[in-house]
Amino acid sequence: IGLAERPVRIAFWGFIRHEKINEKIIWRLGGDARFELHYYGREQQTAWNLKALVEQNHFSNIFFHGAYLPKDRYAFAAQADLIHNMYENDAGTQKAMGNKYYDGIIFRIPQLCTVGSYMGKRVEEDGVGCALDPFEDGFVDQLVHYYQEYDRNQFEANCDRACEKVVSEFKKGQQIIKRFA
Repeated sequence: IGLAERPVRIAFWGFIRHEKINEKIIWRLGGDARFELHYYGREQQTAWNLKALVEQNHFSNIFFHGAYLPKDRYAFAAQADLIHNMYENDAGTQKAMGNKYYDGIIFRIPQLCTVGSYMGKRVEEDGVGCALDPFEDGFVDQLVHYYQEYDRNQFEANCDRACEKVVSEFKKGQQIIKRFA
């Protein structure tokens, strides 16, 4: 099934780590002409291993762009259809809230998060993305279904509400700090 006139561009930005989950995502999306997967970030051993996987399998729809400056994020976010915000559910990330969550609601880009993670729960509660498991056989079908079925107008309204919620939480935090200061 074609999703659009061009491939759906999925972008990851940040330090490239969590090799097992990224390897699985690459295997699932590599060679699928409906998608492009772009990695922007500092490369060390994990990224080098993933790049080797891509090269060995001749996946022409997966790209590594290397390190970037914070200001560069605006340019590649403008080209992204979905944010890859998936991490392995280890002790360090299962309960974490990454900066890409905030980027997603500010830039109004739907996010793909990991089932069972705090971010996965949050994007689904806030209506700003979906939580999937790339280790499940139906991963690509679920991704296609999400992308084809999400309502852009409702999504943007959800991003606005999520931003308001973040600002409200920030203001409450400031008030608590002022009371103790």
